[in-house]
Amino acid sequence: MATRAIDIALLPPDDVMDRAIAANTSLGEGRMITLNKETCLPHITLVMGCLADENLPVIKTLLQETAARFLPVALSVTSVSCGPAGNVAFQIEKTEPLLELQRTLMKHVVPHLTYDPRPAMFNASKESAAVFAERDLTWVSNFQDHGGIAYNPHITLGVGRLEAPESFTFTATRLAICHLGGFCTCRNILYEV
Repeated sequence: MATRAIDIALLPPDDVMDRAIAANTSLGEGRMITLNKETCLPHITLVMGCLADENLPVIKTLLQETAARFLPVALSVTSVSCGPAGNVAFQIEKTEPLLELQRTLMKHVVPHLTYDPRPAMFNASKESAAVFAERDLTWVSNFQDHGGIAYNPHITLGVGRLEAPESFTFTATRLAICHLGGFCTCRNILYEV
């Protein structure tokens, strides 16, 4: 049985995906990733880890139960953040409903994941492999440190400089298990509620 590096994520509605894709495109050639709606999805990470195929049915059930309890969830983009490596993101406000969703998933899903990622567990598409780096392994293996107070909800846009948009709100109704690729991108949907 295979084990894959995965991201359990909220997928924003199409209009927000379009805004993220437009912001990503405006970053130009050095942006590292090319967001789109099929092979590099704009998303808000809730949990990362390594999922063995035999645990997928359990995780699907947990996602169904969690979605029934927490979705839809109202979210707000409040600013653009810039990390030390120049990566930029739409910063999502940490609301209590979002934090409770993330805490619930961490509590119930993490026991079914492992945290010893290897390059072969990531999506192997040409585009994904081009941006894969040691940081991806480190990020996944340390993800358990990013829950609760340390949780940083955002939509990664790429690398570059970006003017902050006016804040905007949206409702997320999609919860998905995605196969991770290079730059911890969501490359394809394995399951969606």
